[in-house]
This record gives sequence, structure tokens and C-alpha cells, in this order.
Amino acid sequence: METQEFNIQIAQSENKEFYDKLNLLIEYPHIGFYNNIQGLTSIYEFINRQIAGYNSLEILPPELLNNKLFFENTKNEIIRLFNGNIISESEWNTIFHQLKINNPKIFLYDSPETEFLIRLYKEKQESYAGAIEYFNGQTQNNSNKHYFIGYLMAYELQSKQFSEIADRKSKEKTSIVKLRTDFQKLFEETERNVTDYIYKTHEKFNNYSTSIDQLKEEKNTLFQEWFETEKNNFTLFHGNAEQKMLNLEKTYQEQLRLKKPAEYWNKRAGELKKEGKYFLNWMIGLLAFACISLYFLLWLTPSGMLLSFIKGDASAIKWSLIYITFISFLVFGIRAISKAMFSSFHLARDAEEREQLTYFYLSLLNDSNVDEKDRSLIMQSLFSRSDTGLLKEDSSPTMPGNVAEKFLK
Repeated sequence: METQEFNIQIAQSENKEFYDKLNLLIEYPHIGFYNNIQGLTSIYEFINRQIAGYNSLEILPPELLNNKLFFENTKNEIIRLFNGNIISESEWNTIFHQLKINNPKIFLYDSPETEFLIRLYKEKQESYAGAIEYFNGQTQNNSNKHYFIGYLMAYELQSKQFSEIADRKSKEKTSIVKLRTDFQKLFEETERNVTDYIYKTHEKFNNYSTSIDQLKEEKNTLFQEWFETEKNNFTLFHGNAEQKMLNLEKTYQEQLRLKKPAEYWNKRAGELKKEGKYFLNWMIGLLAFACISLYFLLWLTPSGMLLSFIKGDASAIKWSLIYITFISFLVFGIRAISKAMFSSFHLARDAEEREQLTYFYLSLLNDSNVDEKDRSLIMQSLFSRSDTGLLKEDSSPTMPGNVAEKFLK
């Protein structure tokens, strides 16, 4: 895992404060390195940098190769504890223990001693054992010349008392170590700042993401509510429209069935009105004729006619009976004509009412459903016989139900 990736995971971790408090105090006097590394990101970066540095070196002595393997194992242990969300300080200190005790001696890849050992291992391998023993603080083979040369060369590398050159090298080494330490501290501080920045950025991102998710959830909820409302409205509208279409279709079919009867009743009402007016004119004429006849009989009859009737003259009685009979026929005719006239006007109004009842029935079908019972009653009213008034006790029987059903079908 690269340092940048590890820093991002630390910044996003819920245990970031615990990881920032971890501390590693390193004291390597044999190479003059002292540092207090604060925070897991800085510790991981330090170890990762040592691994990358050792990997860049071509030939490594066994001790330095063991150093490289030690750093790699430490890195793997750090990743294991981090992935396991272990926040026990004792377990983390167990991993850092070997780095702290410095046994066996640990060499950093960029220290002058490491460079010296690698160069000595390449050029004078027989003297390498003495040099490494010097740094480890041990003496095992004093009788070997090459061993002594290596031991002496390591001593001269770190000597500060025997020559100005040695003293100058010591000062230069001290200066380099100080610069390296300052650079390490600056680098660690930069790592912490980067980690904090990543953490804050991640926190802001989480806040924005949470806000966006909440907004999305609210919009989804509003959309679902709107969709359900519109769906219900559309379903209701579709049902009403479909029902209305069926009603219109049914009304249209009923209109087609009742169109001819309605036209017939309209035409028949006009004809009956004409007949009524015709009979009315005849009745007016007969009444006028009866009135004129009565006038001439009462006011223009000669006085001798009246005396003859009183005296019992047969001729006078004859003509009186004839006139009475004539008046009787005239009255009968007027009565018959009036009855026919009133019957025509009655039938005309009945035809008009049947026509209006037809349109009323169609409007009922259009506006609402008409049950079968009401429908049968309306059909019987439309197609039953009418009372003409021409016959005494003329009845108006209802239309048989089977006939009405046959007409409707």
C-alpha cells in the first residue's frame, strides 16, 4: 500500500485521533540518528521510505538485507492492525518495540554508515565482518588482519579525536545528521498536515454527500408522492372518461333507436295541431251558423207564426219540429267537432311530451346511469297508447313489457 493511499484511509478512518496520537521514539546512536515520530502516517511513511530506499540499492550485505526484511514485516503488521481496526495501544507498541530497542542494530538506508558498509562489502568483503562488529559493539576475531582493518575503518569513520580530517568529517557528519533530522521532522509535519487536510476534505465531502443524499431522498419522496397522486388522478380520470365514453356510446345508440320515433312524434304533433285548428274553424263556423239561425228564429219570425203555433196549427208544429231536429243535429255536430278538436290538441300535446320525454331520457343516460326498472317505465310511457277522448271511458293501458324489450333489442 502506497503512502498516499494509506494517508487517505487514515483520514477517512473513524479512529483517526487514536492513530494521530501514536508515537515512535527512535534512538540509533551507532549512526547518530535520533527522532521522535508522531502519528501513524509519519511512522508508516518512515518505514515505507526505508523499504523503497533499500529496494533502490543493488547489493546488500546480510545484515542490511535483514534490515530491509524487518522493515517490510513491520509494514505488513501495521497494515494488519489498521485493517483490523485495532485501537489497543499495547498491540501497536509491540510492533514498534523492535524499532525502539535497536537490537540487532538497525541501519537506515540513507545513513553514511550504510553507504560505508555496502561499499566495503563490495570492495573489501574480507574486512566487512570487522566493520559490522564495530557498529554492533562486539569484538569476536582480533587475530584476523582483515577483520582488524574493517574494524579500524569503521572506527575512523566515526572518530572525532585523532586528526583534523577526522574532526572535520565528524563535524560534517553531525551537520548532515542534523539536516537529515530537521528534514525528517519537516517531512513528518508535512505528512500530518496533508493527512489533516485530507481528513477535513473527506469530512466536507461526507457532509456534502449526506446533504445530496438527503436532498435526493426528499426529491425522490416528493416525486413518488407526486407520481402516486398523478397516477391516482389519471386512473380516476381514465375511469371517468371511459365510463363517460360508454355512457355517450350508449346514449348515441339509444338516440339512434329513438331518433325516428322522436321525429315521428314531432311531425305528428304538427299534423294534429293542424287538424285541431281545422276542427276549430268548423266549430266556429257551426256556432256562428247556429247563432244566426237562432237570431232569425227569435227576432225575425213573423208574429202570425207564433199565434199559429199557439192555436195548434199543424203546419207550424211541423216546421217547429223540423227546426228543433235541425238544431239537434247541429248541436250534435258541434259536439262531435269539438270533441275531435280537443282530441287533436290533446294528442298533439301528448306527442310533444313524448318527444321531450325522449330527449329527457337521453340526457339522463348521458349524465347518469338509469337502472333497468326506470328504463322500462320510461319506455312504457313513450310507447303506450294515448287517451284520445273520442270514446267514452277510453283507457290508456301500459305497453307490455316483452314488446318494450323487443323494441329495445
